[in-house]
Amino acid sequence: MTMDAASGYGDMSVLLSTDTDFRPAVEASLRLAPARPVLIACPPGRVGPKHDFSGQVIAFAIPEEHLEASLLPVEVTGPDRRTYKRPDKWSG
Repeated sequence: MTMDAASGYGDMSVLLSTDTDFRPAVEASLRLAPARPVLIACPPGRVGPKHDFSGQVIAFAIPEEHLEASLLPVEVTGPDRRTYKRPDKWSG
């Protein structure tokens, strides 16, 4: 995110996390490219960033149904013919 802001790559940054250890990257990105939008996509059940970014960051919740629609099948066969199974905790 910070490298992209510094080099002007892309026209916005999207962070898919509410972990506070990303705060320095968000702050650096805002300093390097103040006009570049930063969006924070929050997992279901998580609130937006706990930090005040002076209105420079847009936070939004990822709808549960969008995550469910993006899950891989329960089982996938790889090119090595091995079967890989989705963890039970992700099977909703």
